Amino acid sequence: MKKLMLIVLLTLFFTNVFAPAKYYKEAFIIAVDPIYKYNITDPVLRAFIDYESAYLERIVNKVSGARGLLQYMPPMIKEVNRICKLQKINKHYTWYDAYSPEKSIEMWYIVMNHHNPDYDLKKACQIWFGRGIQYDGKTWVEYKKEIEKRL
Repeated sequence: MKKLMLIVLLTLFFTNVFAPAKYYKEAFIIAVDPIYKYNITDPVLRAFIDYESAYLERIVNKVSGARGLLQYMPPMIKEVNRICKLQKINKHYTWYDAYSPEKSIEMWYIVMNHHNPDYDLKKACQIWFGRGIQYDGKTWVEYKKEIEKRL
């Protein structure tokens, strides 16, 4: 990440020595954007991660206990392992794997490829949020609106 930031800033400096300061600020913001840390190019996945954890891989929800970039709960880990077994994917995930950005992203795609092969946003929100009502009264419909703001 530091190398990327340095490359962007040096390139900008040597190509536009007299560029206004605002361009340097914009380059710095782009270079430190968390999506580059995980090399995420999928805008849907980025929107979910941004909403769920703001790219904080060790975050834990104080109310639900959900953890990691995508705020996994034990039933989702169990479902991922069920899908792996069903599809003969030689992987097994644990509750601690929710803290791993790489494994979190792998699990996301395992779930989406199995339950949402068309990668429909509405269905993705229903899968990730659930179809019930959250502790704060939010439903998947409000959740979907929050995800859409980030796309």
